[in-house]
Amino acid sequence: MPSITTDAELARNVAKVLREAAGLRNTAFQYKNFVVTGIRYGVIADLVDAGRIACSVGTPSSANLPGGSRAVAEYVASPGSRGGHAPDQFILPRSNFGEFIGNERMTIVHEAAHAIHDVFLAMPCLAIEDEATAWLAQAFYLRTSNSSFSLGGLQVNGPLDLALKLADRIMARNPAGLTATVHEAEIMPLKAAVAIDYGFLAGAAGILSVYDGVP
Repeated sequence: MPSITTDAELARNVAKVLREAAGLRNTAFQYKNFVVTGIRYGVIADLVDAGRIACSVGTPSSANLPGGSRAVAEYVASPGSRGGHAPDQFILPRSNFGEFIGNERMTIVHEAAHAIHDVFLAMPCLAIEDEATAWLAQAFYLRTSNSSFSLGGLQVNGPLDLALKLADRIMARNPAGLTATVHEAEIMPLKAAVAIDYGFLAGAAGILSVYDGVP
C-alpha cells in the first residue's frame, strides 16, 4: 500500500483532542445510521496513534466551498484503501494545529466525525447528511469542552449557528450519558444550510461521501 508520512506532532495533537472529546458527557447522538459517541472518538484516536489514519500538513483539495466559506481542514477517506490506495488521512494546515486554539480543536472534532462515519458506517452515504452530522458533532464539543472558543464571526443561520441551536435543544431534553436521537424535522434547517454552503443543491443533493472503513 502506498504510504503517507504522518506528521508526528500533528498526530499527537489530533489524538489528544479526540481523547478529550471522548471523555465529554452528553455529546453522543444518532441520526439515521450516523452515530457519534465518545467511545468512537477514542477509537479514531487509537487509529491515529497506530498510523492507520495519517495526519498530514497541507491544504484541503476543495478549500473554497461553493457558498463562499473556506475549509481549513479535511478528512480524506481513500476509497479502496484496502486494495493498495493511499491510506485515510487528516489534512490540517500546521503541525501544531489544535495545540493551543479552541476553534482549531473543534475543527479537528468536526473532521473526526467524518472519520467515525468512515470506520463505523463504512459505506457510501449522502454527503449532505455526512456534513450535517459533522457540524452537529462540532457543536456538541463546543458546548461541553473546557476550551475557549471565539465565535465573533459566526454566520447567522449558517451551519455552525444552526448546529449549536440544535445541540442546545438536544442537550436540554436528553439525560447526560445517553445517546440522543436526532429527528429528521429538527435537523432539516441544518441540512438546508449545509446544502447552501457546500453546493449540495438540485442534482448535487444526491452527492455521496464514499466510505469503506479503515484497514
